[in-house]
Amino acid sequence: MGAISALYAAIYPARVDRLVLMCAIPPWSDAPYNDPEVRAKKADERIDPEGAKQLKEMQQQGLETSDPETYCREYNRVFLPRQLGKPEALSRMRSDPCACPNEWPHNKAKNFPPVVTEWDWRQQVTSAQVPALVIHGAEDLIPADASREWAATLPDARLLIIPGSGHFPHLEAPDLYFSAVDQFLNGEWPEGAEPIGDKTT
Repeated sequence: MGAISALYAAIYPARVDRLVLMCAIPPWSDAPYNDPEVRAKKADERIDPEGAKQLKEMQQQGLETSDPETYCREYNRVFLPRQLGKPEALSRMRSDPCACPNEWPHNKAKNFPPVVTEWDWRQQVTSAQVPALVIHGAEDLIPADASREWAATLPDARLLIIPGSGHFPHLEAPDLYFSAVDQFLNGEWPEGAEPIGDKTT
């Protein structure tokens, strides 16, 4: 979603005053820091093997389609920690994504768009002439260099790294995350947000 937000700001600059990117994928494919094998290894280390085994049994029993909400919640309990530095933060989630059929794993798999294998948005997003706060969880599976490159590429951007957080800093470090975003949307750079490269403003 971060990449989509940046592209939207580049295409429709008159509609965007300030831009927040959170844990965005790299701005170009085949970025040398984006190693899928390293990412997959880290993700696998964060999965509860007993939970994965139980989930497979539920699938074999047909619960994925006969009781999709229950299956979805168990799926998220087992697999969402792959993306978190603080798995216990899932208890802060107030919404229930699994109440929505489009979030059920078998529907996601069926409706997910084809994967784009090649992209390079670096030149395109340079026209996003708005202040941009790029936020990255230090423990995210997406490498911090991706956010660093977004902050270097966007004309008026700063990078804020949130220690200990993974892909969901709004859940994992809500006080820091929402304070920084509020401050930024009110016209100030939050403490710890640093310009990347030769930017001095």
